[in-house]
Amino acid sequence: MKKILLPEACNDIRVLSACKKIKEMGIVEIIDLEDILDDAMYDIGALLNDSQYFASTNQKEAVLQDKIALSFYLLQLGYVDAVICGATVTTAHVIQMALRILDKKDGIRRISSAFIMKKDNHKIIFADCAVNMHPGPEELRDIAILAADTAKNVGMMPHIGLLSFVTGASDYEGVQKTMQVKKLIKESKNELLVTGPVQFDAAIDVKILNEKMGQCGGDVVPVNTFIFPDLASGNIGYKIAQRLGGYQAVGPIVQGFKREVYDLPRGCSEQDIVSIAQFYADLG
Repeated sequence: MKKILLPEACNDIRVLSACKKIKEMGIVEIIDLEDILDDAMYDIGALLNDSQYFASTNQKEAVLQDKIALSFYLLQLGYVDAVICGATVTTAHVIQMALRILDKKDGIRRISSAFIMKKDNHKIIFADCAVNMHPGPEELRDIAILAADTAKNVGMMPHIGLLSFVTGASDYEGVQKTMQVKKLIKESKNELLVTGPVQFDAAIDVKILNEKMGQCGGDVVPVNTFIFPDLASGNIGYKIAQRLGGYQAVGPIVQGFKREVYDLPRGCSEQDIVSIAQFYADLG
């Protein structure tokens, strides 16, 4: 059975309650941080001593007091299979610690995030809504390719939509950037279906999409993997879908590490945490 660690269970009632429910469901094994630290401290110390990021004695002592950092060391060392955290700390802290401790997947330049947006039996992917503030074309390519992998992990055939304020070619700077992103995706993963630049209404409505496809030369397919041009639009978009559209937001799933990391929004509910654990349990 997969082993997951939720390091904030000791100081947040939502996380503690979620842990109890996950244990009752029997979908994964919940590992208690304090139960394995003693056995792992020698290995953690060896990695910490070799770290280029935590060089001073004060930095090392701070890491040993940081539950998020300790959890990532346990993940890197293989004591657990996944870490779910972030209910009591910022996304910036989670990502910073992860970047300094965990190995990235080969070829990945920039870590990103994705949400699985669920309503009834409908699932779509939103990325990047939590990590990269102003991604350039290469970063957006990586975000899109990783989001497509996330879609495949939940049984979807990814159809990428590169969101913009216009559908089709345009001389606007932002649209030119989106067109470049599509070119880069196709050069890296030609098999992926990519539509864009595309407005959100065209992306979700096949009739509108078909009417406009001649302008942008994209694949005429319904979009299910939405790539936002920047963090502001992505973060606003997922919260609108969640609060007004009634979609459940599962994530953010941190994309690009060799091991599984899930960053909880600080406003998460007990059910949000359980849903992430269920998602991870269902992965092949």
